[in-house]
Amino acid sequence: MYSIARSFSSTTTKKYDVVTIGGGCVGCSIARLLSKYNLKSLVIDKYNDVGMGSTKANSGIVHAGFHTELNLLKGQLVHHGNRSIRELAKELHFGYRQIGELVVAHNQAHIERIIQMAKISKAKGIPIEIWGQEKLRKEEPNLSHDILLALYGPTGGVINPYEFAFALREIAEINGVDFQLRTEVKGIDQKSGGGFIIHTNKGDIETKYVINSAGLYTDKIANMIGDYSFTIHPRKGEEYLLDKSFDDLFHHVIFPVGDKVSKGTLIIPTVDKTVMIGPTALNTDDREDLTTSSGGVEKIFKFAQDNLSPLITTRGLIASFAGLRAASHTSDFIIGVSEKNSQFINVAGIQSPGLTAAPAIGEYVLNILDKIWPELNQKKKKFWVSRLTKPLRLFSRMSPIEQEVAVEKDANYGDVVCRCEFVTVGDIHSAIDHGADTMDGIKFRTRAGMGKCQGGFCSSRIMELLSYRLNIPLEDISKFGEGSNILVPEWTDPRRSQETQRIKLDHKFRKRELPDGKKLKRKLESKIYDVAIIGGGGAGLAAANSARKMGAEKVIVFDREPVTGGILTQCIHSGFGLKYFGEELTGPEYAHKVSVEAKELGAEIYTNSYVYEMEHDEETEIKKLRVLIGSELGGTIANVRAKTVILGMGCRERTRAAIKIPGDRPSGVYTAGLAQKMINEMGVLPGKTAVILGSGDIGLIMARRLTLEGCKVLGVFELLPNCSGLHRNVVQCLEDYGIPLKLSHTVVRIHGKKRLKRVTIAPVDPKTFKPFMDQAFDLECDTLLLSVGLIPENDLSETIGIEIDPRTKGPKVSSEMMTNIPGIFSCGNVLHVHDIVDNVTSEGLKAGKSAVLYLKNKFDFKPSELNVSPGKNVGYVVPNKLSKDLQAFDRKELPVTVSLRSRKLMKAAKFTIIDKISGKKIVTKNIKPIIPAEMIIFEIKGKALKKLIKISKENGDKLELEVSLNEIKEKKIKPEVQTATNSELRGTQLSHITCVCCPEGCQLDVHHRGKEVVKLTGNKCPKGKAYGIQEFIDPRRVFSTTISPSHDLTSKHVNVVPVKLSNPLPKDKLIEGSQAIHKLFIKKDVECGETIAKNILGEENVDLIVCRSVKVEKL
Repeated sequence: MYSIARSFSSTTTKKYDVVTIGGGCVGCSIARLLSKYNLKSLVIDKYNDVGMGSTKANSGIVHAGFHTELNLLKGQLVHHGNRSIRELAKELHFGYRQIGELVVAHNQAHIERIIQMAKISKAKGIPIEIWGQEKLRKEEPNLSHDILLALYGPTGGVINPYEFAFALREIAEINGVDFQLRTEVKGIDQKSGGGFIIHTNKGDIETKYVINSAGLYTDKIANMIGDYSFTIHPRKGEEYLLDKSFDDLFHHVIFPVGDKVSKGTLIIPTVDKTVMIGPTALNTDDREDLTTSSGGVEKIFKFAQDNLSPLITTRGLIASFAGLRAASHTSDFIIGVSEKNSQFINVAGIQSPGLTAAPAIGEYVLNILDKIWPELNQKKKKFWVSRLTKPLRLFSRMSPIEQEVAVEKDANYGDVVCRCEFVTVGDIHSAIDHGADTMDGIKFRTRAGMGKCQGGFCSSRIMELLSYRLNIPLEDISKFGEGSNILVPEWTDPRRSQETQRIKLDHKFRKRELPDGKKLKRKLESKIYDVAIIGGGGAGLAAANSARKMGAEKVIVFDREPVTGGILTQCIHSGFGLKYFGEELTGPEYAHKVSVEAKELGAEIYTNSYVYEMEHDEETEIKKLRVLIGSELGGTIANVRAKTVILGMGCRERTRAAIKIPGDRPSGVYTAGLAQKMINEMGVLPGKTAVILGSGDIGLIMARRLTLEGCKVLGVFELLPNCSGLHRNVVQCLEDYGIPLKLSHTVVRIHGKKRLKRVTIAPVDPKTFKPFMDQAFDLECDTLLLSVGLIPENDLSETIGIEIDPRTKGPKVSSEMMTNIPGIFSCGNVLHVHDIVDNVTSEGLKAGKSAVLYLKNKFDFKPSELNVSPGKNVGYVVPNKLSKDLQAFDRKELPVTVSLRSRKLMKAAKFTIIDKISGKKIVTKNIKPIIPAEMIIFEIKGKALKKLIKISKENGDKLELEVSLNEIKEKKIKPEVQTATNSELRGTQLSHITCVCCPEGCQLDVHHRGKEVVKLTGNKCPKGKAYGIQEFIDPRRVFSTTISPSHDLTSKHVNVVPVKLSNPLPKDKLIEGSQAIHKLFIKKDVECGETIAKNILGEENVDLIVCRSVKVEKL
């Protein structure tokens, strides 16, 4: 590999023959053509990378050319540009697909306009076809049936515009062109003898000729030499990106007829199989205004649904952005020699179809330069490199054979970084070799962070790789250049100096002797496993344990992370394990216990192992998993066969785009899970002042973690009229630290061009959720955390044809946890999102047992007609069907459980299960309280199960069960009156508190005189009573935090080590206690459960316990 030269700076004046100002697709096209000549050529751009202006936010369409007339310069250049891009794609290997484009007509006026376009196309020699409704329905069946006909241009296509710019830059640099980035032009002096002195923030540059291709700023650059012949009027377009589930719906770029200002709202299938909807067209005076708007998304999707396809919805929205077009005072390109200086060429007004025309614009400019510089042709090189011989080849775009070769040559291609877009560590290294030095630089070269999670899973690893490769501290990693740092630079962790950080990262990523990947491949492919489990979190490991206990001999677990445990490893707070282990554990402790159990039971466990393809042979019922094995195991690709498969891939967080928050796109906006990983595993703090949107448990818990680490949390804001997390977390994470919780409030705008500066918050109508903008207010902050819901990760499930429940977003399953594909089971958060890990484990145990029963043919697993559906006030219910063999459940081989969530908060409700065929009730039970954040799990057993079996037989083996929650209106109870006869309670105060001992969160009624508790009710266990009494005498809390290995030690998989208090500290000493713990260091190997410090803050028996086994190495 080779490294592309980075930008440079100097105090001396550099001399060039030609300087091109602006490194977009046009500037880079010009640079490529200039590289054919023996001359000193330089491209300067104010951004940190090429293609980061108008090019970056371009729609990426390669136009066929029938929108523009021949009397316009753009109309003359677009067709030639189209042909050139097709050839360049072969030479430079950027993303390009020739998918054709359609302009659709809804009425006679539209048809007349299309006829005019057809005439333009004929005059230009552009191939076209007119499609009637029959042809249109055949080729694009998902378009609106109101469309009458369409103009088809087969030469139209789509391109990755930033990849186009990167490739043009790379070939230009190979041929000798210099690029100087992060360089802003401040002024231009015209030399008396000809030529120019360009003054920049990085020194002066002397040149004979200037090509002004500065996009939105071309008029400002021209003004510097006294040229006021044209003006630029920015036009903003908002674009919205839908995920890959929409890819198969549309096969061409779909245009409406449009108007003189804009081509309208389009459907654009992208190179990478996402679908883009947009753009808008709004004139603006702000040349840096890249904000999105609430009105923009509403306008675009309404137009698309009404006029193009009813299937276009915001359901799959994963990203939103805006771009600015450099529209001029004319409707055409402005390309020519300046009237003020014959050595200055303006390339201005390059809006659509500027991307398509870019190669032709380059040739047009070279022709101009040839005329004003007679000696130019004499400088033409005899040898010129036209093709990239070492392009950036993404692993995801390689053929299966190429992938195997790539992993064999470089095991880094076996380590997946971005699961959504299938990006490996090898891809990240290659992107850095090709010039990436920011998070966006990586994103635009590899697509890491462009998928459904929008960087939620991969950002932390990319930050570390950039820090390691560029030899800069993590605090200097930026989103897109200066001022857009991911972490707040002013914050420094006293535990981790920049030098220590650099040394530890070098140790983490340095090359080591690897095991034999081929040997492992042979081993994995030599067997047929009884049970293969995808995902090594709480569900997957529990399934492995259960399967082994049930007698399965060959059980294998694949986990894509470096260690097992899934999300548990970063959830360092307590609250896990009370049901399954009978003790309260932190996430890492829980993960440790289930991992140790799985290994002791003999399950094969492979970490850094990513299952990316799955097949099912209907004849043999053997499942084949294609697994990418990471570098720690030698790096290989194995085809693993199994009789059954259990899915346990977990879930991902909803992102900003999914909840459609408009505004700027700065750094500082993160999902709560990403922030949790930064703090609890990387040991870095994302900001100093934070706002949290969403009151889910992770949001509440992160409010406490941020506070303990020294970040000021201004508040937690929740769209709903009720909290989405457990009430005990409201108490111990917010109320204990004085953090306000505002219900029926949401963030309505994000401000900050580079780093987040403030957010606008507004109260909302509790029924319609419409914000009251007249009551909106701003909060200044540098960090916004989003805790706005979780979505099961089922991309792999969908590729094999597993049916997905639209309510849960997880697979539809039977009561044995089996999907519609025989022998494939699902459990845990990939099935439906849980609030307690113990319930995840219970599902995993059931799935593991079911898989073995399936192998042993213990009972009938064939599809049944015993359906289960949600009724009144129920959001969803799992399972979707009951087993055909209900007698097996009566024999207690498996429990029949129904899991559901309520749609509304209720003090009490009547839980019912009724068969709609017979009208008979199976179950009736009163439950209180009903909280949407807390899952309801009910086991059908005993008399209810026998009744179910009986009704099923009476119905001819059919059931239509409906699960409902009917609200019970409780009678108002008069407040308790203290009377003389109630001598025990005379003179007491009644306080209501929430017990925080377990997720149950019992509501305690405490009668007390000052700190003396007279009577306590509402507790369900002795711990609750003890807690209630303690809360009035001496309120105390436990917490978890992290400490670092000492400066001379490091650990391969962790930067910091999770620790917890053995007993609670006084509530008013929590911050002090956290600060004291941060001064401690790990100085040797430690085991999970080991005590490493005693009597924190001098409090007897308040010791510090390690929550994760860690082996350290000397640096």
